[in-house]
Amino acid sequence: MPTENEIVVDQSVTTSAILLPLDGCVMVERATYKYRFKVDGKVVLYGFTVDLKRRENEHRRRWPNGHIEQVGKRTTHQGAWSWQKQQTEKQFSSAS
Repeated sequence: MPTENEIVVDQSVTTSAILLPLDGCVMVERATYKYRFKVDGKVVLYGFTVDLKRRENEHRRRWPNGHIEQVGKRTTHQGAWSWQKQQTEKQFSSAS
């Protein structure tokens, strides 16, 4: 059972959340990390997660020599989703 300052993200992950007021009354959860996953100095993907270590281990199954590089501070899930979409679009447009 999570404490007052924690949230359950799924059945197996509990994380602390940072809540910031917007317009004095609405609270926004900022518990999502943005990251780049790099292999040999080259970015192979952009993503977001609430657990960087777990996600890095998952990616290392495919790319054993890769590592996660956190980008910025924790953000909202929606903000991270938008950021990932922008980064992916930039990556594909520069590859053409």
